[in-house]
Amino acid sequence: MIQFGCPHSKDPRSSRAGPTIPRFAVIDDNRGVQVGTLSMANTGRPNSGGSQFFINVAHNEFLDFWRNDLAPSQHPVFGKVVDGMDVVMNISKAPTNSNDSPRTPIMVNSITVQGA
Repeated sequence: MIQFGCPHSKDPRSSRAGPTIPRFAVIDDNRGVQVGTLSMANTGRPNSGGSQFFINVAHNEFLDFWRNDLAPSQHPVFGKVVDGMDVVMNISKAPTNSNDSPRTPIMVNSITVQGA
């Protein structure tokens, strides 16, 4: 997966962190965390979804909360890449450091979100 969003939201004590989004903390659906799906990251605690998101580059079945009653959190799927998956895959292959962050920062300059 590739994760992105407000870099300050990784530290819940940061005054510069983006807001949490509790209404997205639980979505009652069975959309799997499949290749190309866009999901909300969280800390594993209820109502901890904030401004970090991830695009899956593989089927991360362990994140499908309805498959595992012991799953610590739910990662709601709320979108899917419909064009540009080649770019997503290239980003996922970027060399990373010991924190699993890209060695060279990757900036998203443009994204288009369309309604269903």
